[in-house]
Amino acid sequence: MKDKKEIIEIINAWNHPLTFEGEPVVRFREFEDRKDQEIYALISSWLHIGEQSKVNAICEKVLMELMHGKPYRCILQKYYLQYKNNTNCLYLSYTYNDFYDLCQRIDEIYMAFPNLETAIIKQATIECDGYVGAFVSLFSGIKGIPQDTKSTCKRINLLFKWLVRNDNIVDLGVWNKIHPNELLLPCGDKELDAARKKGFLRRKSNDLKAVKELTEYAKGIFADDPCLLYFYIYSCVSKKSVHIPTEKEKSQTVMLYSLYSMLYANDMACNLIKDIEPFIKDRDKETRKIYGALKKRIKEYFSDIEKTLTNSIYFLADYCSAMDEINDCDLYNYRNTIANTYKRYGLSDYKFLGYVECARSMVDYSVLLIDVLCQRAKERKIDAQHLLSYQLLDIKRVVNNFADWCYRKVECDVNLNKDNDCVYYFSEINKNIASVSNFEIAYKYASKNNNN
Repeated sequence: MKDKKEIIEIINAWNHPLTFEGEPVVRFREFEDRKDQEIYALISSWLHIGEQSKVNAICEKVLMELMHGKPYRCILQKYYLQYKNNTNCLYLSYTYNDFYDLCQRIDEIYMAFPNLETAIIKQATIECDGYVGAFVSLFSGIKGIPQDTKSTCKRINLLFKWLVRNDNIVDLGVWNKIHPNELLLPCGDKELDAARKKGFLRRKSNDLKAVKELTEYAKGIFADDPCLLYFYIYSCVSKKSVHIPTEKEKSQTVMLYSLYSMLYANDMACNLIKDIEPFIKDRDKETRKIYGALKKRIKEYFSDIEKTLTNSIYFLADYCSAMDEINDCDLYNYRNTIANTYKRYGLSDYKFLGYVECARSMVDYSVLLIDVLCQRAKERKIDAQHLLSYQLLDIKRVVNNFADWCYRKVECDVNLNKDNDCVYYFSEINKNIASVSNFEIAYKYASKNNNN
């Protein structure tokens, strides 16, 4: 058996969104409604038979063509009724009528319970085989669902893994009443055979008892999250090739992410300043003068960035566009919340001042972010001091002068740090820029840059 450190290294490489790119487990995150997520996860696990590329294709077809991209609405408004008694082939041995049967059962469960997790927990108090037995009971008679708990029940356990594990990397983790340490590893014959070869499993039969034995072994390594071992076992049986980065490559990746995050924050702050321009033409001479100085410095900054990054400027543009899709809504709400707070305090020029304060705040944030990124790099013994050359210190000085000038006639003291909505949207912006998923966006475009 490999030592725990090496197992963890392999797990970290495979427990990664890029490993599962194009698969349903990545698609779940596109839904905001929990019922959409768990219904699509359930149907995807039901279809999870055969080659992964074919599984991906049929899951996408069912989602977009049969459920019109809205799983819960399909159930609620009974779109599925049209497939009753349709014996045409849907996928492998499944017919469209089988899909109808599954959707009807889901409909019945949602009429009786607020969500699938509640139904599973309730049924588990009756069944002797825990959550797996509860699922088998709830979906008794549905083609493709095991009719007992004698088999490995891989797809049921895969569904639970998707919905319960909440490390915010691959698995969705929308269920919070079932703990990850209550899960069984989602293993079929190939995975159990591989575990046996690694010395993790003694039982010779491939059944649920073997899965339980393997899970107990996994708990000896990962007590709170035994399904982590699944990623290691998956690496042994998958046809995919995942590169395990060296320490040098890890350092380079940290630097690439730091660079892209920092450049995006600068880009966001500068564009917020540019958004103020429509308010400027009717302002007094001094306001126009200071704003003109701001525009000049922003132009100089973008010119310097283009010279520094040369060809990679196109990848930065792609990255910033991808980030804007994630961040724009929170940024819009943050700016509006500032303006509405000023309005409540009776400031007549609240909208203009909302734009000014949002820009000033995000310039301050971008400057602070570089300090934070440099500190994190230092903790990993990576020299990132050159990032400091990108700090918008001159722009920060001028935007603060501009804000002070715009606030000169404001008599009341408005503390935005005490406004819950302002604090919330600011924290969401920070979370957007610093999140794991956006690390993947940075890595994607940085990798493209390296390859070119």
